[in-house]
Amino acid sequence: MSFSDALYNTWLNITNFDGRSRRSELWWSFLVYFISTCIVGLLVSNAIALTAISLVLYGWIAAVTVRRLHDRGHSGWWVAAAIALSVTQNVYAAASGSLELLQAANVTPEEVIEILSSPVYIICSLGGIVCNIVILIFCLQDSFPDKNKYGLSPKYFSHELCKTVHLT
Repeated sequence: MSFSDALYNTWLNITNFDGRSRRSELWWSFLVYFISTCIVGLLVSNAIALTAISLVLYGWIAAVTVRRLHDRGHSGWWVAAAIALSVTQNVYAAASGSLELLQAANVTPEEVIEILSSPVYIICSLGGIVCNIVILIFCLQDSFPDKNKYGLSPKYFSHELCKTVHLT
């Protein structure tokens, strides 16, 4: 799938968490997501605006990632689990005052170790790492050519197949 086709498909399905998507659609979309996030991070200094823009961009990449997992026959709940663990980790860090302490200029190594050794922080960090590694492995694998519970394969499906099985 070409760069423009991938972005067009992703844009058309920006809120669609059903169906399947190809690897090229995910990776081209992820490249645009990464570059956009970097540019927004450099240009926007307001933390609230940066968070809002980042969430919109993340929603875009989450939808195509879920469809990519569907292409392999896996549930999109992997993405939901990774998001939940990340949000829990960030909320815990903010609620405990860890973020302010880590950003302070005079923080000692002992204080950093105390913050990072919290059981909640460790469980959320390790869980998030495991979820994201599993998602990456699933997304790197080739599509299943057969129809699965999420639909026909966008890679192996052709209009000729439609004509032979009278789907059109």
